[in-house]
Amino acid sequence: MNDTHEIPGFTIEFLFGREVAVASIVGSIPRELVSQAEEALRRVILGGCRRIVVDCSRADRISSTGIGAVVYYGHRLAAEGGALAVVSPPEPMRSRFAELRLDTMLPICETRAEALELVRRKAR
Repeated sequence: MNDTHEIPGFTIEFLFGREVAVASIVGSIPRELVSQAEEALRRVILGGCRRIVVDCSRADRISSTGIGAVVYYGHRLAAEGGALAVVSPPEPMRSRFAELRLDTMLPICETRAEALELVRRKAR
């Protein structure tokens, strides 16, 4: 099934049936749009998807509120036997992840393929 959810700068697509959701960030996710992105992720999780890849390879900026949401959903999925991985956050996001030690809480992958393999392997 090829299903997508879109808001400006943020798209969620399902791969491998509905086994993995890939949230692609293109451009910026300002604080004003974080709640819409969170709602899309929440619907994905409520729909039963326990493997999520957040692809930041084409992102310019994500607000600190948005980064907090990624961490929250990463912890939530892990607690429910799932997994979340982040792909290639650009600078200064990568530095912010390291500064806040978020890179010790969430896997940061260089490629989408690496992240997909990781979430498929980690989720039980």
